[in-house]
Amino acid sequence: MITESDAEFLFKAARAAIKGEKFNNKFPESLDERTGIFVTLYTYPNKELRGCIGFPEPMHSLITGVREAAKAAAYDDYRFEPLRPEEFNHIILEISILTKPLPCKLDDIEEGDGVILHKNSKSALFLPQVWEHFSGKEEFLDQLCLKAGLNVGDWKDAKFMKFSVVSFEETEPNGKLKQIL
Repeated sequence: MITESDAEFLFKAARAAIKGEKFNNKFPESLDERTGIFVTLYTYPNKELRGCIGFPEPMHSLITGVREAAKAAAYDDYRFEPLRPEEFNHIILEISILTKPLPCKLDDIEEGDGVILHKNSKSALFLPQVWEHFSGKEEFLDQLCLKAGLNVGDWKDAKFMKFSVVSFEETEPNGKLKQIL
């Protein structure tokens, strides 16, 4: 789906977007594909969440989605203060490229799936990487409900979509990349 050199290009583009720098508009043709995308920022070296924003539906090209999501994760994630310039070299980035989310039943959800929950007018999304923070499916779904502003257990009559990802992360700020999913 994505080569290592494509991933390296995306990380450079994401960092340039966060810093407000212009970036080379010549990019590999493979990055023009429309896909869902999430960019996650972590503090370094303790890897605490610092921001995460994305687009689950394929509304942007990969390159545009990464640049827009990186800026939004750095400055518009309501859970965090906007990133300050002195933090630029103390964050690591993770980029997740999503498959198209497809409707599924509760019984179809398995550990390792990305999941979108919909109930009434509320919704929330967890990337597959989030499973590592929970002891099982019920806790994962309860926390997804809370993220959506619902009550624990509201997942029992919710609607779901699931997806998978290809994810890369930096091993250190501006460092080598490793594929994590």
